[in-house]
Amino acid sequence: MMLLGTHGMRTLRERGGLAPLGLVAMLLACGPANSDSEATTSMDDTSSSDDSASSGDGDASGDGDASGDGDGDGDLDGMVQIPAGPFLMGCDPDLDVLGACADDTVPVHVVELDAFAIDRTEVTIGDYYECVGAGVCDPRKSTCADAFEGWNDPRLPPYDPNDDPNYPAVCTGWINADAYCTWRGKRLPTEAEWEKAARGDQGYRSHPWGEEPGTCAHACVGIYDPETMGVYGCCGLGGPAPVGSYPNDISPYGVLDLAGSLSEWTSDWYSPDYFANSPTQNPTGPAEPHPDFDGYRVTKGHTWRSGSQDPGRTAHRAPDFASANGSEFVAFRCARSL
Repeated sequence: MMLLGTHGMRTLRERGGLAPLGLVAMLLACGPANSDSEATTSMDDTSSSDDSASSGDGDASGDGDASGDGDGDGDLDGMVQIPAGPFLMGCDPDLDVLGACADDTVPVHVVELDAFAIDRTEVTIGDYYECVGAGVCDPRKSTCADAFEGWNDPRLPPYDPNDDPNYPAVCTGWINADAYCTWRGKRLPTEAEWEKAARGDQGYRSHPWGEEPGTCAHACVGIYDPETMGVYGCCGLGGPAPVGSYPNDISPYGVLDLAGSLSEWTSDWYSPDYFANSPTQNPTGPAEPHPDFDGYRVTKGHTWRSGSQDPGRTAHRAPDFASANGSEFVAFRCARSL
């Protein structure tokens, strides 16, 4: 069986045989997927995906109903339901818009997940301080928040991470992000869940929105300055944007802000070679930290200062130290099993 695309074809055996034949059968290419990309692999109807949830229309209503019909489960308020089934995880240089992949994002492989729900947007400062008021979460680290002063650029308006409760909750650290989600009756998403929520199940997508390169028309990403060879701001802002500010930063399921503004915590330990032998069914990351990255968890998504040639790619992954001390570049959202 093959993964088919207009930029090339490779068998899963050539990729190391990571997918069992039962899952490979789910990836019979029968024509291009419904997207703007010519480099999109198509999955057939055996993916068990609900058409209304994966049509690419997206639901930005925030009612937790991926179909957009307004009948979302009240218990999933503010969340989007992601159907069970397989999807393509990782980066494929033959299909990716850049034609190149970071070493820790290969090989592309088939992963099958149970149904879950994920927050439509990142947890906000206002939401987080409800947890602080309940005595469960620690206040955000002032030393981290103060670090934004060092990033303020004279070409841009100053950014104060405390001035708007609708900004994403940065400077919390992994431990507090995990505590917040548990307090809400949820959990941090696995890396695989995060990536499926961003990519969808209709084949390969370099970005949540498709194959168009990541620019300020899509997401809150850094602007490259050729004169200084530096990256600054977020499309004219001095820091990340309030949640939901970029409606084009939307996944096929209707999840927002996955590509830009801030990276996000996942529950997985980081390992640079995890994809070489990761499980194909509900992977949850390595059982223990990698010896070279002890204490580091996987973060997904690019940030408002991303220096990437093409920011916002769904396969992007990076390590960040999982402590109670936060980073000004990492926020989070929660998930729950269904």
